[in-house]
Amino acid sequence: MRECIVVFGAHPDDSEIGAGGTIAAYVQRGHRVVMVNVRVPGGPDDVSHHDQPRRRGEAEHAARALGAELISLGLTREALQPSARLVAAFDQLLADVQPTAIYTHWLGDSHPEHVALSRAVLASARRNACSLYMYEATLPGGISTDAFRAQKFIDISDTIDCKMTSLACHETQLERYGQAWLEAIRGRAAQRGFQIGCRYAEAFEVVKELAAIPAVGSR
Repeated sequence: MRECIVVFGAHPDDSEIGAGGTIAAYVQRGHRVVMVNVRVPGGPDDVSHHDQPRRRGEAEHAARALGAELISLGLTREALQPSARLVAAFDQLLADVQPTAIYTHWLGDSHPEHVALSRAVLASARRNACSLYMYEATLPGGISTDAFRAQKFIDISDTIDCKMTSLACHETQLERYGQAWLEAIRGRAAQRGFQIGCRYAEAFEVVKELAAIPAVGSR
């Protein structure tokens, strides 16, 4: 059965950092993946407003590198709050796309916009029509008082190159953080892979997992 996966990111590069290898793995297996970028930094509400067109283009290139569709909502910083309006927008998006699984930011992330986004996603997933997972805090990021509970692992050994290629599309972030940024992301994937006996992996917290019981005699 062809599945549809939705991956939410508050900003361009968030989804690629947290789940880029998983996105590529789904695509390579013939599933549909929709990446949702909620806000593009650099807009009129930011100091560096001239970067917005560039970051929007980077997001488009990164999604193509992974083989995913991209929806860019273009919200302002003020609009990115777990409000009734944002939840209603997500309700409509999920009704249109009909995903079997959603991936979003971890609620223990130190970035307030990441957390606000995921609270709205949790509210929109209230009807329990699909599984819901949270990816690890994006890099770079602040230190959190919470501990990420790695409960679901996906082997991305075959798609790590796709993940890194998509991240390299974000040239503004490479200029800002340097090559060490990419090395840190690859290193975390290597650590998660070592934990489960493969080369590279991505880890997720499970909010809920909906699975059908196989029919008697099926394998």
